[in-house]
Amino acid sequence: MRRKQKHKRKLRPGTFLFILFVLMLLAAFIYAGNQFRQEVGEMAEYRSKIAAVKVVNDSIMEVMAEHPDLHLIDVVKDAQGQVVSIETDIQQISAVKTGVTDKILTKLKELSRDSIKIPLGNLTGNGFLSARGPNIDCRFIPVGSIEIKTLSKFEACGINQTRHQIVVSVETEISAVTSFKSVRVKVPTDFVLAETVIVGSVPENYTQVLTSDRELISEINDYKAGVQ
Repeated sequence: MRRKQKHKRKLRPGTFLFILFVLMLLAAFIYAGNQFRQEVGEMAEYRSKIAAVKVVNDSIMEVMAEHPDLHLIDVVKDAQGQVVSIETDIQQISAVKTGVTDKILTKLKELSRDSIKIPLGNLTGNGFLSARGPNIDCRFIPVGSIEIKTLSKFEACGINQTRHQIVVSVETEISAVTSFKSVRVKVPTDFVLAETVIVGSVPENYTQVLTSDRELISEINDYKAGVQ
C-alpha cells in the first residue's frame, strides 16, 4: 500500500506581506486610539479645572456682593495706637462659608445639565487646525462633597509690617465625561476674603541675616551694640 504523503502548505510571500501589513495597521490604529484618548482626557481635565475655578470664584463674588457691609476683621489698638490684637467675626465667616457652599452646589448642578464642545482640531496641537473639525461633547458631573475652610494667614511684607489675610480655601471634585474617556479631578481654589496690613513702629535697628545654617544665634549681631 502506498502511504499518502502530506504536503505542508507554504505561505506565499505576498500572503505573508499582507498579514504583516494588516498587523502593523492594527497596531497603528491601537496606538493612535490610545493617544487620542489620552489627548481627550488631558483636554477634558483642563476644561474641568477652568470650569471648577470659575464656579468657585463666581460663587464667592456673588456672596460678597450680597453682603457689601461685610466686616470680618477688627484690629484692636491700645491708647498709643499700637496693634494689640486682631479679632475675626466667626459668625460672619460661617455665614460666608454657608452661602458659598450653597452657591457652588447650585452652580455645579447647573453645570452638569449642559455640555461643552471640544473641536477635534484642538487635540492636534496645530494652530491652523485649532477650533476646526467635528466637536466632542464633554459633560461635567459633580463627584463627592465640597471641602471648604477658612484660613487666617500672617506674612511679613516689610520692616515692621505684617499682612493678615482671611482666605477661603475650596476643593471641588468633578468628573468630565466624553464619548472616549472620563477623567476625575480635584480642583483646589483659594480666594482672599479680607486683607489687612498691620503697621507697627519702625525699630531703631534692623538686622538682616542671609544664611542657610540653622544655628543663627552666633551670626546675629546687634548693629547698635556694635557701633557703641
